[in-house]
Amino acid sequence: MELKTNRNFYRIIDSIRSSIRKLQYDIQDIIDQLDFQSNTINIRPLLHLLSQLKKAEWIDRISPGFLEKIRRDIENEFIEQMENFESKLKKFNLDLEYPENIPLANEILIKIHLFEDFERYLPELRIYQERINKNFCEVIQKKLESIFKRYNLSEKSLDYLKNELNQFKQIEINYDNLYPPIYFLKQAGYSNINKLNEEIQLEKNQLDFQIKKLQLINVDLYSINLQTIKDEYFRLIDEHESMFLKSIQFLNEHGFENYEVLQKKIQEKTNNLNYYIEQKQQFYFHDELDGSFMNQILTYVNHCEDLINNDIKQLANEIDESVKKYLVEYGNFIEKEIERCFNSVINSDKVHSNNLRKYSYELITMEEYPLVFKYLNGRNKLDYYKKKFLYYYDSILIEIEQDKINENYKDFQKKLDIIQSLICLDEFFIQLPENNKFENLFKKSQSDFYKIPEQTHRTILDAISKQDFNLINSKLSSIEIFSKSKFICHIKTSLENILESIIKTTKNCANSLNENIRYEQNKENIPKYIENHERIQIILQQTNILNFINKNIRFSLENLFEEIEKILIKKILNILQSVEDFFNQNNYLFIEKTMEYLIDLLKELNNYYKFESIQEKVNQMKTRICQLPNEIVQRYDVIDLNKYINDSPKDVCEQLKLVSSNGYSKYIQTHRQVIEKLREKFSSEINYGKNITSFNRSMKLTIIKDAFYYLPDELQKIFHNDIEEINQIIGKEVYMPDYFY
Repeated sequence: MELKTNRNFYRIIDSIRSSIRKLQYDIQDIIDQLDFQSNTINIRPLLHLLSQLKKAEWIDRISPGFLEKIRRDIENEFIEQMENFESKLKKFNLDLEYPENIPLANEILIKIHLFEDFERYLPELRIYQERINKNFCEVIQKKLESIFKRYNLSEKSLDYLKNELNQFKQIEINYDNLYPPIYFLKQAGYSNINKLNEEIQLEKNQLDFQIKKLQLINVDLYSINLQTIKDEYFRLIDEHESMFLKSIQFLNEHGFENYEVLQKKIQEKTNNLNYYIEQKQQFYFHDELDGSFMNQILTYVNHCEDLINNDIKQLANEIDESVKKYLVEYGNFIEKEIERCFNSVINSDKVHSNNLRKYSYELITMEEYPLVFKYLNGRNKLDYYKKKFLYYYDSILIEIEQDKINENYKDFQKKLDIIQSLICLDEFFIQLPENNKFENLFKKSQSDFYKIPEQTHRTILDAISKQDFNLINSKLSSIEIFSKSKFICHIKTSLENILESIIKTTKNCANSLNENIRYEQNKENIPKYIENHERIQIILQQTNILNFINKNIRFSLENLFEEIEKILIKKILNILQSVEDFFNQNNYLFIEKTMEYLIDLLKELNNYYKFESIQEKVNQMKTRICQLPNEIVQRYDVIDLNKYINDSPKDVCEQLKLVSSNGYSKYIQTHRQVIEKLREKFSSEINYGKNITSFNRSMKLTIIKDAFYYLPDELQKIFHNDIEEINQIIGKEVYMPDYFY
């Protein structure tokens, strides 16, 4: 019975052992399937099997080590599977560029997390689980923290720009110390030699317009001082020639081609900093956003928020909020910069044209990255700018047409430059039928612009041939910007030729004015001169013409009236001298005629010249001529007969008759008075001569006789008998040689 009982017992034990082994195989099969199942794993069967296995621990009292070996085999299976999971996790590239690996890793982590329920049966699994979770979380945490560090708004303050500017200024200081000529210029108040040259040229130009002696001296001294600075600069260059290459190398090492590039960069950074401070801008983004990478980061963070680890989920959530805020501020920055650059460009400032291209292109390309575009509020921004730029396109199209109609070519050219800078905005219209709006407008407008010189050339040449200087001036105001065109060169030559001809003709007219009143061409020269004078007055009012022509011709035009005034003054003085000569010749008719000619000439020129320097002489001559009749009469109150030979009364009376007969009636009375004066004087002298002593009488009668022949004919008839009587008296007188007197 006992034997039979033992056999039955061991038979039962063997059966239990077989059941436990089957249980082991079932557990191993389930463990093996864990690697291939999805996240929705039902672990209840496995827990049930492990629970049954644990209930069979009593068998070790009957069959020592049996169940322990099975448990170790099962544990090894779990550990092997855990190591398999760990190996797979390690194979995943968890860098930010591979966000797609995060969900795959999470699937494994979920499976590993399920093993926590097995720890009460297999406590050794906790060590592996904690190690895997720790390693994974450390990797992910480092990746997330790198995102926070890279896209941290606290790092995007204006301090970065300030530090960058200070670095550039320090490079400038080091360069100045390295190269003495530049340091000398700065001490003199000039940033570079070009600035000094510009000021020297400006002062030289101003010299041409200074007319007062004191001004000329002051400006000249200032110019000399500037030239001294320039000379000292080049002396220092020669002295420190060996340092030049070293200073250029220093600039190149710091990324600058030359000193001017460094200065421009400093000025650009200074202007930007001042603008941001003025606008109270909080953030400054100096580097361009990598849209593709940022989109990967957002995807990466979003996946991390789904991870099973709560600490990682919380960190990912914080990073997500931080990155979103970063993108919002970055979007605002781009928007402000586009606005700023656009306003700058449409106001003809090309400084920001490259930035306009940069920021507008960046906003457009962000549309390729949905998550980034979303948090940038990109759709609203794109729609807003598309509408804004389309409106500006329509406006500038109308303005250009108006500029062409009004011949406002300077503004036309400015708008061309603006449109060219705005071609980068055509990206906003890529989905429109006419997507190259600004580019097409630029090509068409540029073509129209290039046709302007030839069209204007024909118009101005026609105006030059007609000497229509108002029209020429008007057209020149619109084509000044085409100074390098071959048509403009031809216009300049033609205009200068006609102006030189007018200057020459005007001078000839002035020089041809003759003080001889019998010069018939005077009648033509005066109107001709006045016509040219008025033409030149018109020219001198045309600022565009004066600025367009050669400066020597302009100088001749501006000083022509002064030069001609000197010529005319000389002519007038010659006329006055002629009148004086006619006084000496008693040529009263020519005195009157010449003076009338002079008065008429002065009257003709009165609107153009005042001749203040000789006006007193002219007035004196007028007064003298007015007093001439009385002067003639008074002369014969006191004149002696023996002076008749040099101042013939006969000639005077003939001149008085001549001038009277030519319309100057005031001399009729003068002639009568002179005749009467002569008659009385001569009659008195005859009576006196007859009554004096013999010796004196003979001499006196001889004087009377000689004077008789210089009397006017009418008086000779009156005194003829008296002269005959005197001849007889003289014949009776004893002749005495001359040396006895």
